[in-house]
Amino acid sequence: LNAYKNSLDSKVTKYKIFKSKNFPYLDLLSKTAIIQNRKDNVKGLGITTIDLSNNIRINLKKTDFKHNEFLFRVSFGPGKKSEPVSKPGLAIVSESVIDSSGFGKLDMDQLEETLAGRKISIRFGINEDYFYLSGSSDSNEAELIVQLIYHYFNDTGMRKEALNLFKTRYKQNYDQIIRTPDGIMQIKGDLF
Repeated sequence: LNAYKNSLDSKVTKYKIFKSKNFPYLDLLSKTAIIQNRKDNVKGLGITTIDLSNNIRINLKKTDFKHNEFLFRVSFGPGKKSEPVSKPGLAIVSESVIDSSGFGKLDMDQLEETLAGRKISIRFGINEDYFYLSGSSDSNEAELIVQLIYHYFNDTGMRKEALNLFKTRYKQNYDQIIRTPDGIMQIKGDLF
């Protein structure tokens, strides 16, 4: 009731229509890397490995699981093992905040609007030994995926709203799991 009464005193501002940005909005590098090494059919698994001069390795494997689907994973950095001992849980928070923030110049809603009509998914994650960006798209969207990855590295968004949403969801989840035997096992048993 108080929230409603306070809202009556607030001035209503005119809705601002979001103007979609052309994507990619960052200048892409025109440098090209040189292939230093290429191995085909690695260990008889049908994997092609390409080592580039900029210390990037590309592993490719063609499959027939789903027609016209492109799956990807970009692995980098030390992952969860770099989490400071003094900040346990930082990896869990980071995953959620980065995944829900969009980019510096596009919040998540704007990014979704910019990509509307395209079958693309991309997410940030943290494994024990590495960080990653992974997802899928139609094979004809491969160039756009590379541009999205580039933007994640060069214009990462970290929004306070995403952190607040994570805190709210975490509290709701915690309040729920402390009432079940499985939840108590997660909290106390796993730690033991």
